[in-house]
Amino acid sequence: MKTIQSTLRILTGSPLFWIGFGISLGSLFVYLMIWTGHMYWLATIAIKLHAGLFIGQFLALFFVAGLCLGISGLVLGLVRLAKRISVGLPALAAPSNMGPSGAAASVHSATRPETRLKARLIILATLFCLLIMALVLNRPCSYTVGEACQIRVTDQNHQPVPGLRVVKSWGFSMEHCGNQERWTDSGGTVSFAPVSVEISLLKHLEMRWAPAAVHSWYPGRDSLPVTVYLPENLAARFDSELWRPAIPGDPTAYTNQSGIFVRYLRAYALANQNPNLAARTGLKIPRPNNTVGVGFPDGIESVELQVGENGEKL
Repeated sequence: MKTIQSTLRILTGSPLFWIGFGISLGSLFVYLMIWTGHMYWLATIAIKLHAGLFIGQFLALFFVAGLCLGISGLVLGLVRLAKRISVGLPALAAPSNMGPSGAAASVHSATRPETRLKARLIILATLFCLLIMALVLNRPCSYTVGEACQIRVTDQNHQPVPGLRVVKSWGFSMEHCGNQERWTDSGGTVSFAPVSVEISLLKHLEMRWAPAAVHSWYPGRDSLPVTVYLPENLAARFDSELWRPAIPGDPTAYTNQSGIFVRYLRAYALANQNPNLAARTGLKIPRPNNTVGVGFPDGIESVELQVGENGEKL
C-alpha cells in the first residue's frame, strides 16, 4: 500500500500537474455552467464586449492549454519515478566522509544541472503535447450537414404533381454551405441524399457540443431548409385532418403528427408586409414567390404535401 501511495505521490508531485488539470476542469465547468444557463451573466458581459462569438474558443484554448500542462507534469513525474527506480536511493546522497560544507557544495553543484534538465524537460514535454494536440484536433473527419429527406406532392385527388422545383439548403457556416436542386418526378416525388463535408476534429467537436457558438446566419440554418416552388395556378392546402395549425392565430404555419413544420411562405410574407410601404417609398414591392417551406424533425425523412387550385388555398 505504501508503495502505491509513494508512486502516486511521485507521479502527481509536479505543480504543473495540478495547475494544468485545474485549468482544464475550471474551463470545462465554466462552459457547462454557461451552456445550462447558470452563468448567463458571463455570456451577457461577453456579448457586450463583442466577444460572444469567441467565448467558446477561449474556453477551448484554456482547456487544451491546461491539458498540455497537466500532461507535462505527468511526464515529469514519470521521469522522476524512472530515476527513483533506476537509482534505488536518493539521488543526492552525500558520502559519509565528507564534511558539512563539502556536502552542501556537492548538493548545490548537483542541483543546478538537474534544475536545467528539468526546465528542458518541461519545455520539451509541453511542446510535444501541443504538437500531438494540434495533429489530433486538425485531423479531418466527416460531418453530416444535410440529412436525407423525401417529399411527395399531390393534388386534391391524391394524384402526383410532377415537374415542381424543390430546393434544399444545407450548411453550418458561410464557408460551408450550399443547396441541392431537384424536380418532382412522374410520381410527384423528389429525394435528397445526405450531404457530408470534411472538417477538422476541433470544428466537429465545436458543432457537436457548442452549436450556439455560430451566430451568423447561413443557408440551411433556419428551421425550413426545404423550399417547394409552386406555379401561380397552384397553392398549398392544409385543410385535411392530417394537418393542424402549428402556431395559434397564424394561418400560414402547420404541423402534422410526425412533427413536420410547414409554412406557406407567400401567405406569410403577404400577411407581414406593410401595405403603406410602396406608397411611402415609391418603390414597387415585388410579389413574394409562391413557395412552401418544410422543416423535418430528427428521425423523420418524408412528407406528403397537397396542392390545389389557387382559389382553394389554405
